[in-house]
Amino acid sequence: MAKFYPEYEFAIKKCKLQKNTGERIILALLHDGLDDNFIVFHSLSYLMKNSKKRFVDGEADFVVFDKRKGFICLEVKGGTQIMFKDAAWWYAPGKPMKNPFEQGVKAKFTLKDYFISVYNKNPDFTYAHAVGFPMTVFDAKTVTADADKTIVIDRGNCDNLRERFEKIFISSGYRENRTNLSEIAGFISHLTKEYKLNDEIDALYPLLNEDIKGYENELDDFTETFPGSNIIVGGAGTGKTYLAVKKMESIGEDRRLAYFCFNKNLAEMVTKKIVGRSNITIKNIHKYARDMAQDSVSLKAGGCKIDIIFKIDDNLTGIENQKCAENFDFIIVDEVQDFNLSWVLFLENMLNPGGTMWLLGDEDQNLYGKNFFGEFVPGKLKIQYGRGSLTTNRRNTANIHICTVDKTGLGTGMKINKTKGLDPKFFSFKQGATDEIINEMGKTLIELTPALKQKKASMVILTDRKENIFSASNILKIGDFNLTNNCFDDDSCKIPFLTVHAFKGLEADYVLYLQHNRNYSIRDRRINYEAYTRAKMGLYVFECRS
Repeated sequence: MAKFYPEYEFAIKKCKLQKNTGERIILALLHDGLDDNFIVFHSLSYLMKNSKKRFVDGEADFVVFDKRKGFICLEVKGGTQIMFKDAAWWYAPGKPMKNPFEQGVKAKFTLKDYFISVYNKNPDFTYAHAVGFPMTVFDAKTVTADADKTIVIDRGNCDNLRERFEKIFISSGYRENRTNLSEIAGFISHLTKEYKLNDEIDALYPLLNEDIKGYENELDDFTETFPGSNIIVGGAGTGKTYLAVKKMESIGEDRRLAYFCFNKNLAEMVTKKIVGRSNITIKNIHKYARDMAQDSVSLKAGGCKIDIIFKIDDNLTGIENQKCAENFDFIIVDEVQDFNLSWVLFLENMLNPGGTMWLLGDEDQNLYGKNFFGEFVPGKLKIQYGRGSLTTNRRNTANIHICTVDKTGLGTGMKINKTKGLDPKFFSFKQGATDEIINEMGKTLIELTPALKQKKASMVILTDRKENIFSASNILKIGDFNLTNNCFDDDSCKIPFLTVHAFKGLEADYVLYLQHNRNYSIRDRRINYEAYTRAKMGLYVFECRS
């Protein structure tokens, strides 16, 4: 049986979700008709440097390697009414499509040029292209000269693909005495390593999105049925912030709502999701406290970096009993484990009569030493709070979830995501091994470069120390990517590099984590839990050992 990248089951499910019947038929034919001499790359998205060192992007529906002969780039067109008319290709009358033969040629020569850029020589094996029309019978008489029927696989001749590929290789110049088998094997190995992750991204996305859609439907119901004033607890990735955003979207224009969190980047992310709503206030608690303190008391900050929220009890006597200038009908506190009870009492005092509040949090993610959950007992707050739970991890793949629980001992009460995903990778380095760490990170980025530069996937590099090996060595770039402290930068050549604390509450498809701590104390384990659970699909941990 042929080897598939991504795995055959992933590829079939992706085609079903995308309703891509043509590629699904070809996948099944390749699966049933090829032996272990064949390697099949499905939907190979590429951003490859050609022989002139210029990037060429595109996608090959299939790249089929025969280990004994070379490769065939197979372009597939589904549909039962495909035609060539008025010098153009059509899926059906009124539905134009690109010339499939030209697409096959482009993919073939792009891959050939990429081989040259890697090995600095022309390939000593056959490279060919073919076109598949699995839902119709192709009539070569009605089309242009480039539509060679010898390289066509259609509904009438697809019963024996090995035989078809033999003919395609021969028509493309295959000669046994001019074929370098080790060269074919080396190129397959190179592509497998460099583009395996890119293909798996394409495969995992629809699976994760399908799971997430189901979880979000559950959360939408939760938004409507959950009582108005509540403490809602849930581990990392269970959808607490999603729930908050859905609630904000459902609030009428005639009601005032406030969203507070600890982290300014989380507040900015939520602001980007809620656009054009003047009745909604979104701020991190520090910013809100500074603005409030400027209007309420005379403070000598002694520099712009003072965190006034930490002095709130000293400088604003009886703050929980003060009547504030701003009042809201609904208040959401996200990441409430990062708040003290007195802060929540103060925010509660901002509610209009009959107003309600949601408190969303997870004690396993308490990184700042605040103690809301420890201080809270029924009756201490003015509102009577019920308690609800979110239990399904909708962010992390199953492999990341299981690894996180195993490494940190946290997040044990959550249901695991349905999607298996990739195994997290851990690397261990001695103190001062900066060059080795950079080299290993560079290898990871090479694998992910096509997906990152085509913006198919997001990435962040995290560290558990503000003063880390990168800052100490003044490292500003890894491979083709510059490091930035802006986690919302749209530049595809930049990767955010932040502390775990700064990225708290956010997520990325891939996380590279510089871990200096030993994972012994509860504080260290919580920081690692936070870092690991930011990753949706890929987690790479670089342990810097002293």
